[in-house]
Amino acid sequence: MNIFFDIGRHSVNISKIKLMDVARKYAVRVTFDDGDTEIFSTGYDAEKTIERIGRTILRLIPCVTSAYNVYDNDDGTYFHEPVSYLALCADGMIRSLATPDGFFELAETASNFRGCYEKHRLCEFPKD
Repeated sequence: MNIFFDIGRHSVNISKIKLMDVARKYAVRVTFDDGDTEIFSTGYDAEKTIERIGRTILRLIPCVTSAYNVYDNDDGTYFHEPVSYLALCADGMIRSLATPDGFFELAETASNFRGCYEKHRLCEFPKD
C-alpha cells in the first residue's frame, strides 16, 4: 500500500522511506529503501515535518484487551475512555486512538492525555 505525504512541494511515498533526518533547518534528508537519498525543502521546521510524518497512521489494529485512554480533568481527577483501536504509525510506534466524534485521532494529541493503560491500572488515577 502506498501512502503519500507532502513535503514542501513534493509528494513523497512514505511507505518507501527507510530513514529521515534533518539536513538543514528547513530541509529533510530522505533515504529510500532502494538506497537513493534526496533532500526536500520543507518551507518550515524540518523537525516538525519528521514528527508529523512519523505520526501518519499506516494501519488500524482492533484492540481486544481492556485498554483505556486516561485524561486529566485539570482538578486533580481523571476520566478514562475505552480504546477500540490502536494505530501503527509510520515511525513504527503503536499509538492509542480516540474517537470523540466518530473520527479516528491519536489520543496523544489531546493536551490532557495522560496515557493508555490496562484496566487493572486505572485505580492509580482518582476519579471525580
